[in-house]
Amino acid sequence: MVVRLKKPLEVEISRITSLASGSIAMTGAEQTLLEQPDGIVSRVSGYIDLTNLAGGDTLIIRMYIRVVSGGAWRLYHQDGYNGPVAPAVVHVVERPENHGLRLTLQQTAGVNKVIDYEFYQEV
Repeated sequence: MVVRLKKPLEVEISRITSLASGSIAMTGAEQTLLEQPDGIVSRVSGYIDLTNLAGGDTLIIRMYIRVVSGGAWRLYHQDGYNGPVAPAVVHVVERPENHGLRLTLQQTAGVNKVIDYEFYQEV
């Protein structure tokens, strides 16, 4: 069976834009990887590459949201990873947000590593 893509799907894909990508050097402190400001309605998703984590390394990924405009950041989700990690790429599942989204990383054990990431948004 062959599935042919139609024009409406192409329009949907064009609404997805690159939000942020790069590398971040861990320091032991909680570091902001991504922060979306208040008032931009969007869906954010992306990937974090934990390939560099070795035995003895521990990394925590935290996600914060604001429930109301101008409100305080509230911890929404947290995951911990002990190296080595397989599969090494973590998919940050699409999250709708309106009042702000913050994603942080913190390496709590081991030799500090450099972590690569890429995020997208659909507005």
